[in-house]
Amino acid sequence: MLAFSTGATGYHADRGTFARDYQQAFEHGDARVLVLGSSRVAASLDAATLTRGLGAQTYNLAFNQANLTYTHHLLRAYLEEAREMPEVVILGVSWFSFDTRRLAYKEYASQFVYRHPILFWDELLLNKRNQLANGLLTLARTLERSGATYQDFDATKKRHPNQDSTRVNYVFDPGDEGFLRTFPGGESQMAERELEAFGAILELLDSKGIPVVFYTSPEDRAFARSQKNREEVYKYLKAAAKGRVWLDYSPGGNLYSARFEKWMRDSHHIYFKEAFTRVFLKDLMAIAPAAP
Repeated sequence: MLAFSTGATGYHADRGTFARDYQQAFEHGDARVLVLGSSRVAASLDAATLTRGLGAQTYNLAFNQANLTYTHHLLRAYLEEAREMPEVVILGVSWFSFDTRRLAYKEYASQFVYRHPILFWDELLLNKRNQLANGLLTLARTLERSGATYQDFDATKKRHPNQDSTRVNYVFDPGDEGFLRTFPGGESQMAERELEAFGAILELLDSKGIPVVFYTSPEDRAFARSQKNREEVYKYLKAAAKGRVWLDYSPGGNLYSARFEKWMRDSHHIYFKEAFTRVFLKDLMAIAPAAP
């Protein structure tokens, strides 16, 4: 089964969500800028716009609800196969980056794991947290979704009416059952496994001499005010960001602006991606002039 998986089904067995982006990135291995994170990053940064603006090949491999463990495995696999090392990695971080209720390991998207027997063995079969059962579940779900229809994050816009960029198009309710069910008491987890994965990402990039830019996408002010342990999480992120670049568009961040709330489809996802990417591009070049 492992031989079939690594040899026959490519880099990303799920031909649906984001498969084209993964396929191109792994086949070419020429990213000068690599973008990683969850749906917040997938929704807000357009790889084509960044490629044109920077004059540097950029791939956005963010994935819906991807946790940092998944991101670490993805980064490790990509760097092992890349023809050249990226010049910078843009890593999405937020208040709920370390929460296992909001973010999870994306089994059906983790085809890259099976291309690396050592990674597969260490991280899925021998890992105390995943063990054999989860490793086989990952493989089964990957193969199960191999015939899915391609879609990217923008395809989800079809489920939303056309929005007006001159006004706020949503309402966030701090008492929303979904919010409180995911974040009981308005608090986000700081799960040990995700903190370890975050450290492993930074250690891997440092070992390769690849600078990392932290990135926090815009979010609604009411959403931010509802984050009861926001200060605790941000204190940790600020310590990790010391000596690094952090582009923070969330309330209280160095690049926050209330105008971005008019560009969002909900409390923490951008709707007008290309317009926001142009702003991000300008800020990146101003704050991190060494970026490609």
